[in-house]
Amino acid sequence: MVVLPEAHPLCVKEKIEIENLENEPFMLSEHGGKTAFTRRNNFLK
Repeated sequence: MVVLPEAHPLCVKEKIEIENLENEPFMLSEHGGKTAFTRRNNFLK
């Protein structure tokens, strides 16, 4: 899953290849941690 701001140039692409993300900042959450759960819940609000 990729989450981008609306004005990001990659938002116009139908499909984003991993190479497109090479120079982009990213966030990785640990497996089973509360970070992903909290982020998902906040996104759905």
